[in-house]
Amino acid sequence: MSDALSQGAFKVTFSGIMLNDKELSEFGSTPEQIVAALYEKYGIYGFARISGPFTIVLQFPDGGKTLVRDPFGQKQFYYSVAGGEVRHSEKLADLLAPGMSTDWQAVSEYLSLGYIPAPRTIKSEISSVRAGYCVTFSKDGIQKEEQYYSPQFYPKTSMTYDEACEGLDALIEQATARCIAKYPNPGVLLSGGIDSNLVLCYANKLLDTPPDCITLYFDDKVYNESSLAAQSAQAVGAKHITKLARPEDFYEVPRFMKAVGEPFADSSLLASSTIMEFAVKQKQAVLMGDGGDELFGGYKRYRFMAIRDMLGDSLTAAGKPFAKLLRAMLPASGERRNRLSTLHRVADAFLLPQIPCYGSFQEIFSAKDVAELCPELAKFSPYTEYWEKLAATLGSIDQAETANGIDLCTYLPEDGCRKDNVAAELSGICALSPLLDMDVAKFAISLPRHYKTTLRRSKLPLRTLAKGKLPPVLLQQPKRGFSIPVARWFRNELRQEAEKLPNILPDCFDKAKVRSILDAHFAGKVDNGTKIWALLALTMGI
Repeated sequence: MSDALSQGAFKVTFSGIMLNDKELSEFGSTPEQIVAALYEKYGIYGFARISGPFTIVLQFPDGGKTLVRDPFGQKQFYYSVAGGEVRHSEKLADLLAPGMSTDWQAVSEYLSLGYIPAPRTIKSEISSVRAGYCVTFSKDGIQKEEQYYSPQFYPKTSMTYDEACEGLDALIEQATARCIAKYPNPGVLLSGGIDSNLVLCYANKLLDTPPDCITLYFDDKVYNESSLAAQSAQAVGAKHITKLARPEDFYEVPRFMKAVGEPFADSSLLASSTIMEFAVKQKQAVLMGDGGDELFGGYKRYRFMAIRDMLGDSLTAAGKPFAKLLRAMLPASGERRNRLSTLHRVADAFLLPQIPCYGSFQEIFSAKDVAELCPELAKFSPYTEYWEKLAATLGSIDQAETANGIDLCTYLPEDGCRKDNVAAELSGICALSPLLDMDVAKFAISLPRHYKTTLRRSKLPLRTLAKGKLPPVLLQQPKRGFSIPVARWFRNELRQEAEKLPNILPDCFDKAKVRSILDAHFAGKVDNGTKIWALLALTMGI
């Protein structure tokens, strides 16, 4: 946390990294001075000009206070109000106190999504500042929430595709240079995907010597990307350092979950925390490829929503009988990462309206599953109600872009960025994402959707920039994501941990339903690894 700055009528406390402070130097020489000047000139909308992970507190002479969280939620920010006193912290755990009540609406949303969307937290007495928002408390205790940044997909740029790629090339290089200016000798967290490998190329171009590359790998060929990462590291002459993730690393999860402060079901928290605790022994800071999928349409669900958009409502409805037939004919999938599993999701999604359809690609437990698992949760509103309202604010006329916008406002800050922020805080390393630079992000959002995602391909501008920079084999790989082989682990090395679930979940959970989830997974009939992980994480964080 930076030292507070008194600026006339208010005091500024800035926490984080202002990556574009040089470009904003006309407003001041320190982050606090820049924030104060931006606020005085533009009001809360001035905060959208700042690149980097940050939180801000504005303290006013009359006792009022404003809390601000960065546009993409690269940092977390929580608050509670009791007895007229506003307490706030970047760590949820700092605000937890004995006697607080569980927010069961939040539990319902957690079981569906694997994370609790802001502004809720696991405790009714604590709230989260949403990414791109500020929350103001008056001296009388009146609370007001305002949005200072929202991804707006219109108007679109008039650039040609080639001009857009040229502009993007310059912006990503500028963003990477901003990160390196803060930490001149960073490492790169390298996977087998396009995003982190592109970041490596830009960093290598800007540094005198190639940056060290650090990769987490698994002894499972479906999840192991180390050989792909090694090819990129070798291509630029970089040192490649690897760390093997083992099933026994699972026993560190309670420590990681304690740092989160509430249930968090994304198993890649283990991967991120493990590699960052390893990386900090090598480097003070690392660069990552986070944001590439959300900003450039990298998820398969965007392509599916684009197909729905092309078909229109009538053709989508006509496809429902076929989807039902396909669903009935498909055998169960014993693994989550295969074509059969994808077919299951596609068939199920065709049967749903737009927003629930998009949500089904992320769901861990469906609304029906949640009600069967814990009947007391059936009375709570589905998370899709909030998404419906959010979709109406995005200015999008394309189903794929609507899904993209919802991800930017919810999944990216509350899942993707959150796990990296927690992992970085635990390890003490600084983790920066050049692709989440505000200039890059605003440019990417302004691009026509077909410049980024088509019915068959995704992340087109990044692929164009990668040609000639990355080994061709990397451009031919399917998307994997930074996940771990939980399905196999729970059938083998960690089965005894999964077996504990019926006895350690809250009493309101249907033990027979939990048992059926376990038995189907152990028998290899279906991949319930993600569900088992989510339930174990719930017991650690509730």
